[in-house]
Amino acid sequence: IKSELIQKIAASNPHLFHRDIERIVNVIFDEIVEALARGDRVELRGFGAFTVKIALPAKAADLQEIISAGKVRIGVMFPSRAPDSAVRVAQTGA
Repeated sequence: IKSELIQKIAASNPHLFHRDIERIVNVIFDEIVEALARGDRVELRGFGAFTVKIALPAKAADLQEIISAGKVRIGVMFPSRAPDSAVRVAQTGA
């Protein structure tokens, strides 16, 4: 959740104003959304990559007729291996 991210950044950076942190987070998220809308791939090192896939049209059988759904854009996130290994270490305590 965005508000939790802002709170964590504020807690670890007490010298920054809360309004500035909120503005920075909003700009970053807006840039990610705009890049995905353009069809670009967004990679956040150590976290993961975001991309948009296009699902091909599919035909759905209605009780009365067959309807065709158009192309659908689906947001996909590929997590990096760093958070995955950090979760495993936290779970095992190693």
